[in-house]
Amino acid sequence: MFQLKEFQAKYPDMGTGNRAFNQAIENTETNMRWMEQNKEKINTWLDNVGVTLDTRVKDVRLPTHLVPDLYDIVLQPNMYEGDPEDFNFEGFVRIHMTAKSAGRNVTLHTNMLDIKEDSIRFGVDKNGNGGPSYNGRS
Repeated sequence: MFQLKEFQAKYPDMGTGNRAFNQAIENTETNMRWMEQNKEKINTWLDNVGVTLDTRVKDVRLPTHLVPDLYDIVLQPNMYEGDPEDFNFEGFVRIHMTAKSAGRNVTLHTNMLDIKEDSIRFGVDKNGNGGPSYNGRS
C-alpha cells in the first residue's frame, strides 16, 4: 500500500488515470482489511482442506505417455460472499495434451472439486480421429 501511495505522491497528475488509480488504492485497502480479518480462518482452511493421511497421493504426476502442451485456466474466487471457512470458487480448465504413445487412462486429480460431468469434453487429433472418452470417477 505504501508503494501505491508513494507512486501517487510522486506522480500526482495522472490525467484520465487518476480516478482508476484511486479506485485501485481503495480496492487494495479493502482487500488488505479483508485479509487481515480472515487470515487465521484462511490459514486453518488451507492447512486442513481435504488432506488426511488416507487422501494423500504419493505420485501426482500425469502418466508418462502424456505431455501437456497448454493449460488455459480461469478461476473466479468468491472471496466476499459468506463465511471465509466456506470459501469456494468457480472456473474452468482446458488442457491440451499430446499422447506420445497409447495409454489406458488419463488421471486428473480433483480432490474436493465439484465437477459437472456434462462439462467434460474431449477433442480430436490433427487427423480428425476421436479422442478418449470419459468413464467416470474413482
